[in-house]
Amino acid sequence: MSDSVSGVEVGLGATYDPNANKRVTNNALGKDDFLKLMITQMQHQDPLDPMDNTEQIAQQAQFTTLEQMQNMNKSMETLIEVFQSGNRGAAVSMIGADVEGFVSTVDDQNEPVVTTIKGRVKSIDFSGGQTTVVVKNDDGEFSIPFGQVNRVTDPRGEEEI
Repeated sequence: MSDSVSGVEVGLGATYDPNANKRVTNNALGKDDFLKLMITQMQHQDPLDPMDNTEQIAQQAQFTTLEQMQNMNKSMETLIEVFQSGNRGAAVSMIGADVEGFVSTVDDQNEPVVTTIKGRVKSIDFSGGQTTVVVKNDDGEFSIPFGQVNRVTDPRGEEEI
């Protein structure tokens, strides 16, 4: 869920970048590089003066820590995907419902302006990286970021959904 305050995004949408895992070549060592380095070091050590046990254990602990951090990163990516797919289902279920939400903009003096919008949900837009709810009322069509919808009601009555 992502909100916008004075044109600055906050929330999960502001921190998650689905393109972040498309790696650009850098100088960081991965776990495979680390393991190869450790094995090479062990193969080329002086048999008369082997590596200290505490140093070897420390390197193995570093390797294990690196591997666990990578596993946790994969788990977080999976969790974010599940969270986002749940938001999609919730957003789609709003089609045809009456909603009330707000849109944040900035005026000519660079002051924040919050506009409340009420209307019926016409569609949901998943393009552009942020889920938006397309609302139609007597004044036209408006796009409200999904995280800025405050109220959803059944158009056949006044019960909140």
